[in-house]
Amino acid sequence: MDKIAIVERVIGEVWNQGKLGAVDELLLKTCVAHDPLVSDLRGPEAIKQFVRSFRSAFPDLRVVVDDIANVGQEVFSRWTATGTHRGMFQGMAATNRPFTIGGMAINRFSGSQIAEIWHTWDTLALMQQLGYLPAIERIATGGAAYAR
Repeated sequence: MDKIAIVERVIGEVWNQGKLGAVDELLLKTCVAHDPLVSDLRGPEAIKQFVRSFRSAFPDLRVVVDDIANVGQEVFSRWTATGTHRGMFQGMAATNRPFTIGGMAINRFSGSQIAEIWHTWDTLALMQQLGYLPAIERIATGGAAYAR
C-alpha cells in the first residue's frame, strides 16, 4: 500500500469511523504524534485515547482531505474537519454547536508504517465556534485584529 493510501486510511477509518484497531496496523509501536492541543502522544494507545476522546466530544466528526502529497518518507496533507460539540471536550461541557476548521499534517514513515505525526490546526477557531472565546475580526485598514 502506498503512503498516501495509508494516511487516507488513518483519516477515513480512524478519525471518521472511529475504527481504532487500524492504529495498530498503520502506526509504529513507537509512533509519536505532536498536536497543538495536547502534549506529545507516545505510542498507539495514547493516540487511540486522544482519538477516542475527540470522537466522544464530536461524534459526527468528519475530516475531508483537501490536498495530499508524498515527498520521500513524508506525506503532507491539508484537511477540513467538521462536527458538532456533543460531549465533554478538554473539560468543557457540550455546547451543541457545529464547527468547521482547517488543519495540516505531516506523517513521517518508517517502512510502510507511520513513525511520527505533526498536526497543526486552527484551535482558536474551534474554541471561538464552540463559544468559549470571543470571535476576532479583522479591521479593513492594516489587518489588525480585535475581539468583539
